[in-house]
Amino acid sequence: MQFRVLGCSGGLGTGGHTTTFALGRRVLIDAGTGVGRLSLDDMQALEHVFLTHAHLDHIAGLAFLADTRFAHGATGLRVHARASVLGALRAHIFNWQIWPDFASLGCEHKATIETRRVHMGKPVAIDDAVLTPLPARHTVPACGYAVECAGGTLVYSGDTTACGPFWRALNKLDRLDHLIIEVAYSDEQERLGRVARHYTPAVLGQELRKLRHRPVIHITHHKPGRGALIEAQCAEALAGWEFRHLEMDDVIDL
Repeated sequence: MQFRVLGCSGGLGTGGHTTTFALGRRVLIDAGTGVGRLSLDDMQALEHVFLTHAHLDHIAGLAFLADTRFAHGATGLRVHARASVLGALRAHIFNWQIWPDFASLGCEHKATIETRRVHMGKPVAIDDAVLTPLPARHTVPACGYAVECAGGTLVYSGDTTACGPFWRALNKLDRLDHLIIEVAYSDEQERLGRVARHYTPAVLGQELRKLRHRPVIHITHHKPGRGALIEAQCAEALAGWEFRHLEMDDVIDL
């Protein structure tokens, strides 16, 4: 199964799109502005969206995805997230003021969106993959996901800062081939990183010492204009690790 990057930026800038990953053809993990890179056929083929949290850079595309699917008569898109995330979507996005409530709109008595609550550590099986929510520490309720397939295991942290339960959950995995983890700010912005609960290169380098696995590390979520500096600082902070900086259209085979 392929894990494809539709967007991996921490904000909008020239040529960048915010966090959106496709797992095969039926599943999205997060739904930022990268959703707009899907064709109409791909949008209608989707059946599941797994959200890490309710910040706009991770959900903006969901609003337009729902609208497009409704216009074409597609129903039953299952949105998986923590209860608090689903509540935030209902209260602040799909509330008939910011956007229509597509959980009550649909065709042939079936809603465009169906919500599904995820529980930390409880796996959800989708075709040949198993997705398991993992702890994360952000400014709002959040989670990451472990994606286990026959060809390997990938973990996506979502937005997080240092989080002991996250690393303990990773160490319990039988294997870990790929770790997608965020570094939003440079080391000079460490104070901002602490407040906004995002990693900087130095903090991530320290936290990786807690990990017993040796996965390929994919760094994501750079704030626009900070990429070159973050890359230079990661070269020092992550010395000894196999790592790269995630780019749009990257594909990881699982």
